[in-house]
Amino acid sequence: MSKISPMRRAVGLVLMFIGVMWFLLGINLISGSQFSGNIPFAIVGAVIASAGVLVMQLPKRKRDRT
Repeated sequence: MSKISPMRRAVGLVLMFIGVMWFLLGINLISGSQFSGNIPFAIVGAVIASAGVLVMQLPKRKRDRT
């Protein structure tokens, strides 16, 4: 397993956290918000959580030192 930079790990974890929270709000598992039970928030949340996983899984890009 390759090392993940701390910044990439932080961004990925924040995206996953926000995505999961929005997903749970969208499917009405977390109530008390105007977003509760709003299906588009569930869809957007799933996409954002997937983006967080993708950010942490992408290979490290090599820099051109020219």
